[in-house]
Order: sequence, then C-alpha cells, then structure tokens
Amino acid sequence: EVDLASRAFADLGLASIDLVVLAEQLETHYGRKLPFGAFLKSLRDRGADDVTLGDLVKFLQDSV
Repeated sequence: EVDLASRAFADLGLASIDLVVLAEQLETHYGRKLPFGAFLKSLRDRGADDVTLGDLVKFLQDSV
C-alpha cells in the first residue's frame, strides 16, 4: 500500500537518480524551476534520512 507516509527509498525502492528524474519531470510539468535544493536541505536539517510522499506533496503545495 502506498500512502503519504511511504518513503521514496526504503518503501518504493527509488534510487537517488530516480528522485533527480522525478524533480526534472515535475519542473517540466509545472513549467518552472522548483527549489528542490532547499527542500532536500530542509529534510536533512531536520534529520530525515528519506523522503516521504507526504514531504513531497507538502513541498509541491508550498512551491507551485
């Protein structure tokens, strides 16, 4: 089952390059550059070792 708590790496089996490709696809979809660097830094600063789908959804809500 996939939900907002699902983790990109641990649960979905993504590799870091997959996240880069996803970021590029989202920027293409929204037609603009998104602050993914700041997003990942904020996760790192709070000690997160993975990206949840909830994190990604919140980031997109705040950014687009």
